Amino acid sequence: GMRRRSEVTFYFLALNTLGYALGPALAAVLEVFVKSVHVNNLVLDSDTAPGWFMAIIYLLYMAQVLLVFEDLPAELTGSEPLGTNVATDERPPMLATCAAFWDLCMASAVNTTAEVYVVKIGQRYWGWSIVTSALFLAALMLCASISSAVVGSLTTRFMTSDRTGLLVGSLLGCAACAPLFHFDLHAVSAQAALLGVGLVLVLSLVNLIRAFALAASSKIVPASLKNSMNSWATVFMTLGRGAGAIIGSVLSPLSFAPVVLGMLGVTVLASVASHSRMKPSDKAS
Repeated sequence: GMRRRSEVTFYFLALNTLGYALGPALAAVLEVFVKSVHVNNLVLDSDTAPGWFMAIIYLLYMAQVLLVFEDLPAELTGSEPLGTNVATDERPPMLATCAAFWDLCMASAVNTTAEVYVVKIGQRYWGWSIVTSALFLAALMLCASISSAVVGSLTTRFMTSDRTGLLVGSLLGCAACAPLFHFDLHAVSAQAALLGVGLVLVLSLVNLIRAFALAASSKIVPASLKNSMNSWATVFMTLGRGAGAIIGSVLSPLSFAPVVLGMLGVTVLASVASHSRMKPSDKAS
């Protein structure tokens, strides 16, 4: 129901971040143990193994969807048949909807930017191997996943308003960017430790923002529009993932923190501007 939607979303995103940890860890394992295997004309090595692995995972995923899940009746989901006109009073609040979608896009972009940037800086600036940088990224994402679950369970107890959670989370996220700035430390261990602490804090708070925004996006509209909002939320999170990969590939130690801080700063402004509009709809379910 609506009362526990935010809490459940936190756990969902914590597991999502855990997947971000498993990915680099598996990449490191493949780099170490899979050198080259030839099956007729097929080549399995550290370059092609991720593709084969993803193909198998998605095949299992499709089979699971077909065998395990089933659609709920339309009267329980509140969805309208295709072609049904939406009443004027059931249109989504524009400002709150745009703010929620920006929060989702920004959160996904920051996650992917961090992933790409960590691997890039580890190999290009610190001289690390693929295995070392992948394990470092996996450790960061694991810590962020655990932190997100803990923060989510605590936050939902003391903060019942999604819009307040968005504002507080974005403000704390801006403050957490402090360790990400370039302090001209000479020891690689000191640079890695400072970057690791900063990224765990930022990613935990970004996941907090994403959870509140994902929950709020389905609450601010009538039940008949909930499926559409969920679909658009997925679209904007996917756009953020794609944009984050591009952003992370071009950032340097001098520009990384200002860019992340800028995205969180825009989120603060969006939260302030939409705060009065980010209210659950009377017809939400």
